[in-house]
Amino acid sequence: MNTPYSAKKIHSKSCEINASHQCNLNCRGCSHAAPIMKKKFCDPEVVFKDLSLLSKVYECEYVTILGGEPLLHPEVLSLIDAVQSSGLGCKIRVTTNGLLLNRVTDQFWENIDQIYISLYPGHQPSKKNLEKAKTLATLHKVDFSCSVYNYFRETISFGSKLSDRNAARVYKECEVRNIWQCHTVEDGRFYKCPQSMFISRDIYSLSSNHSVLINNSNDLQKRLSEFLISEKPLEACSHCLGSVGKLFRWENKPQKFNWREKIRSATEMLDFEYLSYLESGGEKPDSRCRSKGYAGDV
Repeated sequence: MNTPYSAKKIHSKSCEINASHQCNLNCRGCSHAAPIMKKKFCDPEVVFKDLSLLSKVYECEYVTILGGEPLLHPEVLSLIDAVQSSGLGCKIRVTTNGLLLNRVTDQFWENIDQIYISLYPGHQPSKKNLEKAKTLATLHKVDFSCSVYNYFRETISFGSKLSDRNAARVYKECEVRNIWQCHTVEDGRFYKCPQSMFISRDIYSLSSNHSVLINNSNDLQKRLSEFLISEKPLEACSHCLGSVGKLFRWENKPQKFNWREKIRSATEMLDFEYLSYLESGGEKPDSRCRSKGYAGDV
């Protein structure tokens, strides 16, 4: 499934496909804003076209299929096939809350390389179902990992935005951009991260400079490279806390919860102490958001 990396192409750790904009949980502080997104499933044919064009100039270690909750996608097997057939030459990772894993077939396990399960207090698969999933993963040689999330960090702000100075500080230390490299492809466009896509397109309708058009032009690699290496924050960054928002205990809100009820400014949501620590050259401490392992009860 994998091909040697080319020195002539842009290389990245990851590229993300949002299989579904919806989720079967309503996490407060969801970094993909799933609780307020309109119902949408990505089209496998569009994904194949986008990644096929992208593969001429770009390569990554793995494509992550996520959401929302990716296993809500009615054609998730076709989506996996689209990624495999695109020529991007990468491993396929599925990131899920695991609540629907008991529904997937052997074909699902046969065609992925990694599965990452996010577990939330009181809303996780039973220990029996997790053990079954781990057994199937081992049988099909799929890397299997779980993390328990007791905390989230604030990400998207619906209140007043950050100052230009603070947006630049957040952008510089943002692990989503610098470490995890959560590049996102959707509907013919390439984004630096999912937050910039959802903020600029679905929440605030900002300018089009948040993405690069994926086409067959000779300058695609140049445009993509310039876009990725730019140290100038995007307009969406003023509405985003990146990976340095304040820490809070994870909670699953009722479906009818008003997500804009308690609007706070982005400045109020920023963890200045953590940001200053990173700026001083300190190593990334345990964020307390997650712990490795898995259990039937958290």
